Amino acid sequence: MDWSALLAKLPDAIPALVGALVGGSLAVAAGVAAQWLTHYFTRRRDAEKLQREKAEEFLQALFAHADWVDATLESLMRPVSYPASSPLDRIRALQLLYFPELEKPIMGISKALAPWLDLLHTQRQAQSKDYQAWLMAYDSAAFGPLHEAYMLAWVIAVDAIVAVAQSHPPRVRVVPNPPIDSKTVSRS
Repeated sequence: MDWSALLAKLPDAIPALVGALVGGSLAVAAGVAAQWLTHYFTRRRDAEKLQREKAEEFLQALFAHADWVDATLESLMRPVSYPASSPLDRIRALQLLYFPELEKPIMGISKALAPWLDLLHTQRQAQSKDYQAWLMAYDSAAFGPLHEAYMLAWVIAVDAIVAVAQSHPPRVRVVPNPPIDSKTVSRS
């Protein structure tokens, strides 16, 4: 085969070949950019949705806790009835996982609630010894200032959650998650 004729036509084919390579490269780059942007905006939308859902769940837990406090105080008048467990653990878990910047308001609730719980415990102990004697000596006014302190801390926490949920768009990490080491994953 005579290569000289083919080599003589090669300079005429180079512009078309370069055009095809540039066009193909641009198409691949546009496809990659479109996929990356779609991924970025999807993750951002999902992060915003998760933040809204967790803020709503956080607020629901706080309202449930206020109801729990009221029910616990009301249950004091019944010698055997105790309300369900406190939603404060759920509140703390949501705060730690999704809203670390809200540690101070949530700790404020815990600090305000501690003396109230101490008084409740003291009342429960006196009640269990002699219910009739406790009932005659019981003064509900002792709970008033402690309940007010709790409610003030509760309102501060609710306002803080609403402010954070409305003012801080979520941060989206675009880098992929690190690979999972199969040795550290427990199988049950």
